[in-house]
Amino acid sequence: MTQSELFAIMVGGTASIAGSVMAGYAGMGVPLTYLIAASFMAAPAGLLFAKLMFPQTEQFTDKQPEDNDSEKTN
Repeated sequence: MTQSELFAIMVGGTASIAGSVMAGYAGMGVPLTYLIAASFMAAPAGLLFAKLMFPQTEQFTDKQPEDNDSEKTN
């Protein structure tokens, strides 16, 4: 996993809203349709800004060895 991918996961987690916080805002009178729309828009917006702030420059390398035993014929 590259640093850019890790940063995108962290930003996506902090950009979303918890259900209890959403219920609290709804209890204060904020329309629930606005809260749900903002919650759905937060995920792609968080990914967009994460990639703008920390673009992926390095190549991903898989460090696990390949298992070619299943490809061998007897």
